[in-house]
Amino acid sequence: MSGSTLALLKSLEGKGAISGQFTEIRGMAQIASGGAIATIESLAGKWPGMIGGDYWWFGSTQATADLTFNALAIAYAAAGGLVTLSLSMPNPTTAKFSGDATALDSAGLLAAGTATHQALLVMLDSIAAGLAQLQAAGVTVLLRPFHELNGTWFWWSLLPPAQFVSLWQFVRDYLTKSKGLTNLLWVWSVNAGFVSYPPQSRYPGDAYVDVTGIDVYSSNPADAAGDVATLVALGHPVMLSEFGSGSAAAADPTFEETTLIAALKGPLSKIVAWQQWWSPWGMETAAAVKPALADPWVLNRGDLASGAAVAAPTSASSTILTTASGGSVTDATNNVWTLTAAGIVERDGVAVAGGAGTGALAVIDGVVYAQDATSEVWFSNIGGVWAAVAAFPGQTAPPNTTPPTTPTPGSAPPVVTPPTVTHLTLAALVDQAAALLEQVRQGLAMLLP
Repeated sequence: MSGSTLALLKSLEGKGAISGQFTEIRGMAQIASGGAIATIESLAGKWPGMIGGDYWWFGSTQATADLTFNALAIAYAAAGGLVTLSLSMPNPTTAKFSGDATALDSAGLLAAGTATHQALLVMLDSIAAGLAQLQAAGVTVLLRPFHELNGTWFWWSLLPPAQFVSLWQFVRDYLTKSKGLTNLLWVWSVNAGFVSYPPQSRYPGDAYVDVTGIDVYSSNPADAAGDVATLVALGHPVMLSEFGSGSAAAADPTFEETTLIAALKGPLSKIVAWQQWWSPWGMETAAAVKPALADPWVLNRGDLASGAAVAAPTSASSTILTTASGGSVTDATNNVWTLTAAGIVERDGVAVAGGAGTGALAVIDGVVYAQDATSEVWFSNIGGVWAAVAAFPGQTAPPNTTPPTTPTPGSAPPVVTPPTVTHLTLAALVDQAAALLEQVRQGLAMLLP
């Protein structure tokens, strides 16, 4: 699930950037008339390629995650968009908001039996429950915990570098190994201004990071080029994990969105996506948002849904699996994909949602493609979402891998039983959250023509 999204991001380095808008915890209201995301679409004629949210509003002191964002995330991903999630967890020692950097039991944070550790586990368990809902719906999440980790204004800033690294590694292991979540890409997100706030000593290691991010508040985003180059050197895709004009204290009311695009096409060309911060910095209030999102460098939700964001492969796969061939193919992040004799796509031995009824399977330039056994249409899997493609990569037309219906001379006629094609629907979530399903249904009605 997450491997396809990571392959997509890698394919965009130096070629384009995905547009994105943060919504905090405001949920489905953001795509209703008057909401920020709907306003952007009204102004630009395009939906942002990515939406961002949080499980806590800034200032929240509640002990568990608010999952309001999930309904919007599921609806948006189903329409082809990407999803990123911040975690503004309250201070587990003082029970005050995330920006309380007055006190922290750093020694007890990861020590079993302490009140601080127990408060951390309560938050993590509630986060895991929310992420499990998204996983069940096939949503890949660019997860951004402990953002602006090199600053001084959040409680995690109080940790010495070695303890911060231990915290990051503990949280990743807890959510992925203990909770079994496989739909996450981990975004190590820092604040711009490395001279004043060097982040390198807080890097948890390549095995614990999938994407790096930088938060930039400036009307001259190109000024962050030096910091971005430092992140590029780490070898992961880089995103603008927060962007706002002016400063973090006040937005620039004269800022034109095309200024950001010019920087992304120039000194910041390695940036693969950006997340504009919410009002008053949001795209819904910025000038020149329509030409900005219309720029060919920018990938919006429609581009992702159509598969247009996939870099053109240079050659066809050397292996096309069929239900009779056996074998396996490996994607860009070393996930092993197989196709069973029953026509079910599996990733690392686990059935992939929406992958039943498949007749053929291949991986091209790290991206997974599957052919529906009945319609013979090929689909790419981008961000956990299957999308039809016009032609199989490397060829002018998709290959026909359907077994011939004419029997070979001297043999018995083959028995061909059309497999049942199943598709991932939100109905699978009814037994978990009927109310959530209804919200998603309403959101899809607004998002899709």
